[in-house]
Formats: sequence, C-alpha cells, structure tokens
Amino acid sequence: METASIPVDPWSEDDLMNSRSLPYFYALSLIACLLLSVFHEHVQINLNHDSIKLFKILTALGLILFLLKSLGLWLGLGILIAANMYILGYKKPVSLIAISMAFPILGWFIVEKMLTVVIPI
Repeated sequence: METASIPVDPWSEDDLMNSRSLPYFYALSLIACLLLSVFHEHVQINLNHDSIKLFKILTALGLILFLLKSLGLWLGLGILIAANMYILGYKKPVSLIAISMAFPILGWFIVEKMLTVVIPI
C-alpha cells in the first residue's frame, strides 16, 4: 500500500480525513465511474476520428510522467499543457506558450510561495 507511506502529522493521524484519504477517494471515484459505465445500457464509445489524438495525448502524458523527475513538476506541467493544446489543434504560438506557462507559474506561486508547500518530486 503506497498510501500507508504518506507521512501524517501526529495531531491528524487519528482524524477521519487526513492526507492518506485522498488516494482512496480517487480510487473509489474511478471504480464507481467504471462500474457506472459498464452497467449503463446506452454507453457507446466512438473513437473513429479522435483515436489518433487520444493516442497522442496519452503518449505525451506518458512521456511527461517518464521525464517528470528531470523536468520538475511545474515545467513538466507547462510542457504537458502546451503539447495537449497543440495536439488538439491550437496553433497560435504566442498564445499557446502564454497559456501553457501561465497555469504552472500561477500554480507555483500559489502553492509554493503563498502556501509554502513544496511538492517533492
């Protein structure tokens, strides 16, 4: 269990909700969505024209996850956003770079500077 290795503050260890709860919520949500889609009668998946884009997006995500330790979280996030925007057809270079770098810079400023939370990767 990876979640058992997440360090918890001594004062929140006995709480009902702590930092170990989030992975469980994600897993339960994904399982619920999967079960709903399996048992839903009218679900039709049509990836005729978008299967290549989906493959490119998943490839970009896998590549960024593979290079995450060397790129860092915020630079990797910016490259991932730029790659996905390009794959989905957004081709204006100045806007593409501005939008894809604005979110990581804003995230870095809010999370690491204002909240003083360092995300170890």
